[in-house]
Amino acid sequence: MKTNVLSSRWAVGLLASAGLCPGVVRADYAATVAGLNPVAYYRLNTTNPVPAEVPAVNLGTLGEAFDGQYQAMAGSRGLPGALAGDSSTSVSIDGAIGQQIVVPFSAVYNPNGPFTIEFWAKPANNDGGNHAVATSMINGQNPANGDDRSGWCVRHNGMDWQILLGYDHSDGATFYGTTLTAAGTVVAGEWQHVVAVYRGATVSLYVNGVEAATDTPAFPMLPNFAAPLILGDRGYTGWDYNGQLDEFALYPSALAAADILAHYNNGRNPNRAQPYPELVLAKNPALYLRLDEATLQLPVAKNSGSLGAAADGTYLAGTTPGVPGLQMPAAAGFETTNLAAGFNGTSGSVRVPGLNLETDTVTMVCWIKRDGTQPARAGIMHHRKVTAPEVKATGLGFQDNGLALSYNWEDQGSAYNFNPNFVPPIRRGPSSQ
Repeated sequence: MKTNVLSSRWAVGLLASAGLCPGVVRADYAATVAGLNPVAYYRLNTTNPVPAEVPAVNLGTLGEAFDGQYQAMAGSRGLPGALAGDSSTSVSIDGAIGQQIVVPFSAVYNPNGPFTIEFWAKPANNDGGNHAVATSMINGQNPANGDDRSGWCVRHNGMDWQILLGYDHSDGATFYGTTLTAAGTVVAGEWQHVVAVYRGATVSLYVNGVEAATDTPAFPMLPNFAAPLILGDRGYTGWDYNGQLDEFALYPSALAAADILAHYNNGRNPNRAQPYPELVLAKNPALYLRLDEATLQLPVAKNSGSLGAAADGTYLAGTTPGVPGLQMPAAAGFETTNLAAGFNGTSGSVRVPGLNLETDTVTMVCWIKRDGTQPARAGIMHHRKVTAPEVKATGLGFQDNGLALSYNWEDQGSAYNFNPNFVPPIRRGPSSQ
């Protein structure tokens, strides 16, 4: 069934003394809402289309079939890049809000033999959490072993750059792995050149052209056989990367220490004699994502509340602006030309900045028209705190059955702690409240 949810009005307010009766629609609905002094009020009435997403172009030997797919990152590109004196740009990733780049699986970058992972990263922090920059590791793709984490992951754990090499233990049930740590090498807010080299007998980490750690794994890595490569997360909850990323390359060979140093020195030299991409391509990478695609110009979801333009939102891919909303004469109090936004049930959303609602008194109001059963826990409107350790959500959505509404306050009690078991009707008219 279709999973679109059409939201024609969305308002968030701090209402300490004023009451809002959702059963009453006055002659001018917009004026009624504005009179309650909401901090945020999104009418969602733009007609500007959301531009189609572009891929992260792969210049490596695997070609365009292995371009990366940007997810929720349309407005996070075009930032100054890592290479000194170069006009190429980089991307900003915040995996906590679903931003990542996904490349289809290939056995070429999951070999039994040597391989090299190379990138430039500018972490936003070096706190105590795990932050996966690049991951190609099994997560649920092995039906015979749910604990299988075969493959590899390069991350920073607080102040330490690390590479994880996974494999199945002989008991067939318990996951074991090798973790190589370059202690104290992560510098927040600065570009760093990070290279992980797996040679089979040894594994090494290089930071800014210098070997920072090396070890002999107790067991050889078991290649990932199905999972995609992900930049910015590990493919399920946690380990999200927060920072900028540039010039990602993966080679089905072990780069020599001299080559790694040459790449770093070239990237830091604004007067380089040879373009940086030529050095990379000369070593025949399977993947080379420069991550310099231009920023898409996304439609703005204008905020008419007291926070003003600082709380304006953006329409992301998977959202269709300009669909019919609540309209006269069927819905009193709405313009005959009133519009709404449609969501595709997977990637579509309107993202707004954090509203900093540090209060225990809040009202959220919206109008929806559901087209059928929704995905489990589909969110209608949510405000999520992403600062560790309090990664919590408040908002309105659907229960696991995809039918009944649910309200969640700061993840208290359970993930969805108020379930009235109200199923909004499916209507073929202009709206459903």
